[in-house]
Amino acid sequence: YGVRVLGTRVVAYLNANIPGFLVGKLIGLDALGFYNIAYQLVDFPVQRISKNVLRVMFPAFSKLQDDLAAYKTLYYQVVYYLGLLLTPIFAGLALTAPWLIPLFYGADWQPAVIPLQFLALVGFSRSVWTTISVIFLSRGKPEKELHLNMALAAALIPFVTWSAQWGLNAVALTVALLLFMFVLIGQVTAFRLVDISWWSVSRRLAPALGGVGLFTFVNLVGLYLWGGNGSALAVLAVMIPVSITLYMIFLKMLDPDVIGRLKSMMKGERNG
Repeated sequence: YGVRVLGTRVVAYLNANIPGFLVGKLIGLDALGFYNIAYQLVDFPVQRISKNVLRVMFPAFSKLQDDLAAYKTLYYQVVYYLGLLLTPIFAGLALTAPWLIPLFYGADWQPAVIPLQFLALVGFSRSVWTTISVIFLSRGKPEKELHLNMALAAALIPFVTWSAQWGLNAVALTVALLLFMFVLIGQVTAFRLVDISWWSVSRRLAPALGGVGLFTFVNLVGLYLWGGNGSALAVLAVMIPVSITLYMIFLKMLDPDVIGRLKSMMKGERNG
């Protein structure tokens, strides 16, 4: 068990770094710098939130492995709350990238905008991956995640190499689509272990996706009517509060107590 878990971590580390290595080798160091900036921005929420959830929830899932009904209930709750927290973050990064990058890194880093928008899907996919990883680990099947990571590594090298001929944006899109595809494969494999349907999990993500869709639509319409005028700071000063407000209102309409429960969970985590 321990050797397989270690192997999974090693291959997953390689998978996270293979695209950057190939970008630097095939496209150049400038492209590598743009890629790394974009990747670091989407990786931060994964490291700070998703992987911490995995560490905290793994013992709880392990204790419930003989009580499948309670196991599934807990899993649905994790997916629901993790989706509420992370989906708007990654969608927000993709939406605000054209103003976020120039504001914080300068105009010279503009080529990182489109990779960031594509890699936002990578951040979302990696967050979803943590929820299937906890199933493999708690059900004593780490070899399944290891095989999944090995297959991803085998796909990344040729596909990233092939897409590099079209530049950095093509590589970022390729990485995003590949990881998303393997997450879907991982979900099918993991859900079979605990008799969970993909549809039941999708329903737990629906409120977050609906809220994201709402603020994305409103912002795009607003930007169109605005005409894109104004400084990056001014645009972000409007987009971010509007997005947060719309998202919160949407969630409150679907689940009136959700904000209070999220606050209680975060307070409990800090106290713990």
